Amino acid sequence: MNTYHPSIDELAASVSRAKNNGVEQRHPAPVSSTQLLGKDGVLEILHDGQLYLLRKTSTGKLILTK
Repeated sequence: MNTYHPSIDELAASVSRAKNNGVEQRHPAPVSSTQLLGKDGVLEILHDGQLYLLRKTSTGKLILTK
């Protein structure tokens, strides 16, 4: 059985429309860290040719490292 899972972009657009009574915003809506970091709590970000890691610490804070 296939279950539909909306993309982060779809979720952000939906939240944005709901917050603005159907009027689109020009900037993206907030995305939860859980969506970004996934089950492992780590997101790899490629920026200007450099790889960064955004991770959740054991105390629940976010840290960005090279």
